[in-house]
Amino acid sequence: MVVTPSLNKSFKFQSNWPNNSSQSYLLSSLVKDMTNDPKTEFNEKDKMFIIKNKVDYPNNEDLTYEKIYFDKNKDLKKVEVYNNKDMMKIKVEFLKIDYKASLNDDDFKLDNLIKEPECSGDCNENNENNENNNNSTENKTTSSLKDIIYPLYVPSNTSLKSKDVVNTESGERVILTFGGDNSFVLVEETINVADEFEIIPVYGDPEIINDSIGALSANSLSWTSNNVNYYLTGTSLAKDDLISIATSMNNVGVVNAEK
Repeated sequence: MVVTPSLNKSFKFQSNWPNNSSQSYLLSSLVKDMTNDPKTEFNEKDKMFIIKNKVDYPNNEDLTYEKIYFDKNKDLKKVEVYNNKDMMKIKVEFLKIDYKASLNDDDFKLDNLIKEPECSGDCNENNENNENNNNSTENKTTSSLKDIIYPLYVPSNTSLKSKDVVNTESGERVILTFGGDNSFVLVEETINVADEFEIIPVYGDPEIINDSIGALSANSLSWTSNNVNYYLTGTSLAKDDLISIATSMNNVGVVNAEK
């Protein structure tokens, strides 16, 4: 579940993540990677024990193997994930691990995640800051798209063919259609902050998209950023292309020229 207080919404993912993918920060996933690879390698270097094995990232086929580092006390210290060109793409360092850590039921209560923190010090100053933040949120909530964000990356032999603007009940929707060898459609739509907190079911696997968390499925990707909903779909696009297109849209209004 991804809680977004600025939108008064919580996005509940309906998927088997993280069980269906390698995760470099989860102990259970690292153990699974080691046991699933019959060719796991073990080396010792610079007073560190290093285990090298294959990884399984269905949403990023560029990642092929990882190195797991243990110190002389067999404590996990670091995980590095590499692509097929032996370039490190992910690095996770562990400063401290509590193998007996426990969680309380209250840790997962939604009310505890969205409630405002208790005042410490000058409550009036905190209230003023909250009011400023609320005003800032209200200013961001608009009925029209001030700037259309275009992807800086598109697959080869693919370009923008059309742009359509549609008025909706909540504001404005822009539909960008790209044609060519890897055609796709990108939709951008304004959203408003809900009056009451909402829990919205989301189908797909969580994926980090710049400053947001997106939902990635077989041939589509959706995410929300700066009070704008984005939806990207293309039947011929690989998941890597979906992610590359989305992450290239970092609020920079540059368009691939129409042809």
